[in-house]
This record gives sequence, C-alpha cells and structure tokens, in this order.
Amino acid sequence: MEKPQIFALLVAIDDYPIERHRLNGCVNDMQAFKSFLETRFPAEQADMHIQVLPNEQATRQNIINGFENHLA
Repeated sequence: MEKPQIFALLVAIDDYPIERHRLNGCVNDMQAFKSFLETRFPAEQADMHIQVLPNEQATRQNIINGFENHLA
C-alpha cells in the first residue's frame, strides 16, 4: 500500500515592522503544529512535505511560491 502524501504550508509572523503590532508566539505555534503533524503522521505512515515561512521569510512572493510550487 502506498503511503499518503501530506502537504502543508505553514506561515507565521511575530516580527511586524511597527513595534505595537508585534506578536509573541505565532512562530512558536507554527513550530508546535509542525511537530504535531510530524508526530501524528510519522515517516513510516506518510510522506510529509512541510514548508515553513516564519517572520521575514513570509513575504508575499514566498507565500505565492509556496502555493504555486509546494502545494500545486
């Protein structure tokens, strides 16, 4: 039986340019969710394809690329 393939594009931003708009915990939550997926679907059971885009990596273009290249 072929293993299922699971794709995820995880985006989280804590470091917004304006100080009062900055958040705490979004990137931690993203990492926790990534760990949850990896635990819930171990490599023996599923092929995981997870792309993470934290903070400065979460640009408009990187998110578009994630949809077009990673999830397509």
